[in-house]
Amino acid sequence: MIWYALAASVLLLIGLIFFLVLPLRRRLDAQREIVHNLQHRFEGIEKETGLTAHRLQEQHGRLSRLADEQHRQLDDMLKKQTELREKMIKRLRRIDDAVLRLQTQQNELDRKIENTVASAPPKPKPPDHLRIDSPLVTEVLELLAQGKAPTEIAREKGIQLGEIDLIRGLKHFAGK
Repeated sequence: MIWYALAASVLLLIGLIFFLVLPLRRRLDAQREIVHNLQHRFEGIEKETGLTAHRLQEQHGRLSRLADEQHRQLDDMLKKQTELREKMIKRLRRIDDAVLRLQTQQNELDRKIENTVASAPPKPKPPDHLRIDSPLVTEVLELLAQGKAPTEIAREKGIQLGEIDLIRGLKHFAGK
């Protein structure tokens, strides 16, 4: 399940890269198209109005500077995107390392639990006279049902008052 989360993070990172780069690419292409169209328009204007080559060169220079600025901005954005991608890869590697450490710790804890369970002493069995199906328990339950006091039953049967309470609790536990 952790691997699915890691794979989803990687896919998210790839999607983020494409999400950032494609709009920038489209924007650059659109601006290049604008520059091209403007250059074409200026050529047409020069022919129609007789603008001097000097003015056209100035306009061309401005457009070239704009295009250069757009290229610098795109390069800066791509550089930032690359830095972001590298940071994400480093974080994913740290997460992967942490996942491996946690899995190792979990395996160690599982082994410790198995060893503890395997080496645990067996549960003690209750004395035979306190088993729910023993004749003494059946007789004490019958005396309690007849309304005899627990102290009287304990004296009569030669058992502790706490055992009477235990038998009464066993009756409720066993559903009798």
